[in-house]
Amino acid sequence: MEYFKTAPLANGVTLITDLSGVFFYLVEGKEKAALIDTGTGIGNLAEFVKTLTDKPLTVLITHVHPDHAGNIYTFADEQVFIPEKDLPDLNTDTLSYETRRGYYMMMKQIMDPQGSPCPDEMIVRCRDIRPQTVQDHDVFDLGGRSLEAVAMPGHTFGSTAYLDRTNRMIFMGDAANQNTLLCCETSDTLENYYHALQRLKGMEGTYDIFLICHGAPLARKSTVDDLLALCEEVMAAEKQGRHVGTIADGLNPYGDGRRIRETDRFMNRLDGGTGNLVYRPANVWNK
Repeated sequence: MEYFKTAPLANGVTLITDLSGVFFYLVEGKEKAALIDTGTGIGNLAEFVKTLTDKPLTVLITHVHPDHAGNIYTFADEQVFIPEKDLPDLNTDTLSYETRRGYYMMMKQIMDPQGSPCPDEMIVRCRDIRPQTVQDHDVFDLGGRSLEAVAMPGHTFGSTAYLDRTNRMIFMGDAANQNTLLCCETSDTLENYYHALQRLKGMEGTYDIFLICHGAPLARKSTVDDLLALCEEVMAAEKQGRHVGTIADGLNPYGDGRRIRETDRFMNRLDGGTGNLVYRPANVWNK
């Protein structure tokens, strides 16, 4: 079974996709390489990456969720960095075998219900790891290019994007996309997320290529504008005691999370916009 697929992108970046359909990125400089996220933990990703590059590798996790950090357990011999504020979630059920298998089965029902199942033995087992932590503004020099950590609290408290100023690319993880979730147990407030988006908007002159991890890898920069507008809509309504959007349901149960704009089953906005938001009314304002 083929567990990973690749496609070349611009400027020394390789797109990798695993069986759960999540995207992650191998970024190569002249001297080193960085892997941004690791997918769900299906198959030995560390061995696979060795077939793509022989440069010293650093693994950079955008946030500690099963579909992004699930394969860190195969990188025992590499430097692995996770956002400092997501460190408490590392050894919880967030990355458990059962959680990662459940995520894969959910995505399989969406993408290919008739496809072959993933053998249980190919879902990577947890092991004791001690990653290093990354903070806002940390820079990783790869030789001829560097990746700068940009804190984007919202989807999780520690959500972090990585900016490549030389090649005008930004790797967003799940911090800003067509189904941005602020309804998780580990999500920050919408108010804090709004401030993070304002900061990202102020940086838009530093990037042209806006890369995300679900749906399609390349998103429009206007995703940020869409999300800012939705945050403002929610905050204005909540100040008046109103909730906006509809309860998110279907194959992605988010409890009392409310999706602001209607979508198709692949989370694409029906009105043609890009950025969308699922929020919880109880988690709008800072306490």
